[in-house]
Amino acid sequence: MLSPFRLNNCITIVRLLPSIISPINTELHGKELTEAKFKRPLFAFKRLIHMKSITFLFIIFSFCASAQIHKRNNANENALHTWINTKPKEYEKNQHVKIESKLENGKYKFSYFFHDQNDNPVVWEWSFNQKTVEELIPSYGIEKWSENDLDLENDDFVKKLIEHYVERKFTASQGFDIVIDIPAIVNLQRNLLQPIFELANKKLGPNPTLRQRVNLLLAFCSDIPYGIPPDYIDDKFINGCFSPLLTLMNRYGDCDSKSTLLASLLSLYEDIELVLIDLPDHTVIGVKEKPLKGEDFVVFNGDTYLIADASGPAMSALGNWDYNTNDIVYIIPLKIEEHYTSLLDLEYLKMVKHDPYGIEKVQYYLENLKE
Repeated sequence: MLSPFRLNNCITIVRLLPSIISPINTELHGKELTEAKFKRPLFAFKRLIHMKSITFLFIIFSFCASAQIHKRNNANENALHTWINTKPKEYEKNQHVKIESKLENGKYKFSYFFHDQNDNPVVWEWSFNQKTVEELIPSYGIEKWSENDLDLENDDFVKKLIEHYVERKFTASQGFDIVIDIPAIVNLQRNLLQPIFELANKKLGPNPTLRQRVNLLLAFCSDIPYGIPPDYIDDKFINGCFSPLLTLMNRYGDCDSKSTLLASLLSLYEDIELVLIDLPDHTVIGVKEKPLKGEDFVVFNGDTYLIADASGPAMSALGNWDYNTNDIVYIIPLKIEEHYTSLLDLEYLKMVKHDPYGIEKVQYYLENLKE
């Protein structure tokens, strides 16, 4: 197969068209065309640009356009390759685990061998639509900003900044730090995980308990190899945290990446209520349930939530936790609402002790700038 011309090659060809077309037409029209070139220049020009010449031009320009489309497609493929082939800062994998993916017939197909909560071997296979994957993945992460770019006194700039964070699923934490908006990501990608959710329900059978459901999906997430994602991918800031789709496509994740995946899967159960629990350098999920003796839990708004730690690679059952609850920075509810974003939720911002100046700016945006 011939390699496509680059744009500069196409321009060169177009420039050479008169010298290419002229011999063709001279051969076709012989003496008549030669005489016409001297006696009737206007007529000769009209005869030169006849149907075959136009067809030739059309073919050349079509070929050039095709080459440019091919270049753009290659650029998109290269960008996607960068997103789904990252290298972790650390990496731990259970020996029994095998997770593979391949692109076939417009679908990304997965095969995952892991151990369930009872240490029994399980093989699950599922697929994601190629177009959906390739649209969602590059939409994650935020642009780089330098200190000189941040003009927080400028209302128009703040409006654009907030809109960018909201669009890219990021929010603010303590001191106006920018972090992944886990509740927003959960709401965005939870339905994509329906094939995995269905596999879990099929394995569990009829009428499973809450603990059985949570522990199976906890085992699924925990057995995914542990690795810390990079802070940047393709010049986009992701703060070392994957979305659920990126965790599966890269086949590894850390505590907040796997917690986001687990929360997205558990949120598909209408009767399960979740909270996000943040600690220094660690993130876990809380599942609303009454604790049994010896189980670890937190209290939020008068209700008890068992701790689910999906970081792995070792499996920790629901309510089994090695951290001290006194180290918890904040607890927030995982609201399941379409188009939810934490950055526009003043209740959330106050819960995470967001910088008061930041809250004031967001509130001003909500009241006066949003159209």
